Amino acid sequence: MGTNTVQKEELMDIERAKDLIEENDFDFSEKNVVMHGLQILAKYEENIMPQFGHDIIWASNFDKTVIQMPEEEVVRMAKLGWVYDEENDCWAHY
Repeated sequence: MGTNTVQKEELMDIERAKDLIEENDFDFSEKNVVMHGLQILAKYEENIMPQFGHDIIWASNFDKTVIQMPEEEVVRMAKLGWVYDEENDCWAHY
């Protein structure tokens, strides 16, 4: 029972995650930003199936993945240019 309490405390709050993404700008010096973001998402989702548009990539259900991430990884995703796509409730990269 004690481990469940610890796990709940470690879960990322969805609204906090959205704030962290807004507060942390894309670091244009980063390389391989799409690949690194997908690698992070692969830790939290067994079978990632990104979808590609003309100038956007969508991947993974935001709520399901972000609640599992530590704050540092949410910030890393933001610095890699990954954002919350409200319309599709997923991660997106433009």
